Amino acid sequence: MSDQWRPYDAPGDGSPPPPPPPPPPLPTHRPYGSATYPTYDAGAERRRLRGRIGMLVVGVLVVLGGAGIGITALVVNALDDDSSSSTTTTTTRTEVHVDGTGNGSGDVDLFSTAATHAMTEALVKETGSPQVLEVILLQVQAVLTVPGEDGPRTLLWDGAALTEGGPGFSARKPFDVGDLDGAVVARLCGEQPAGCTAIAGRPLPSDNGAWLTVASPSGVRFTDLQGDKP
Repeated sequence: MSDQWRPYDAPGDGSPPPPPPPPPPLPTHRPYGSATYPTYDAGAERRRLRGRIGMLVVGVLVVLGGAGIGITALVVNALDDDSSSSTTTTTTRTEVHVDGTGNGSGDVDLFSTAATHAMTEALVKETGSPQVLEVILLQVQAVLTVPGEDGPRTLLWDGAALTEGGPGFSARKPFDVGDLDGAVVARLCGEQPAGCTAIAGRPLPSDNGAWLTVASPSGVRFTDLQGDKP
């Protein structure tokens, strides 16, 4: 064969071809044009969340028949605590030690006659009177809303001491907390006292005595302080 392979000579002066031009820049996506966005305000966000939580608490109280309005003051005070500020709170404790306030295992059990009797003694020692506007009684703690010179105030009872809980609110007429028997509450709560809440107070100003609203896992009951009716 007369034909032979030889290298291919590119036309021109032998220099490499220029690189291709760069691609055009991608368009910037601005869905909201020149819109501005507000600066995040941590304090305002906390206040918004506290408002939502407060509405949930009020809803729970309505489910319980509208009872327990006084405890909302404690909830509001707790929710109004802004972590960005520093406050100093002074509390007082009135201690009264009475046998029979435990459940035998060393834990507090306020669902007994001895426990509510001790609570009454502590209240009289603290305020000079057994009168309360309402009581929210749980197995391990109670919230008492009592009359005060500047309006209702709340006290916390843990089975051994009373602690100031701050201002309260109640439209009820007072009654003698000595009429409240923790043993009656225990009977109404049934076999799951840890999940039971009792609220004692006068639902209506015309009521001659206080009534109990007892909410337990088995349901809600409304009865007098003796647990007999209606």
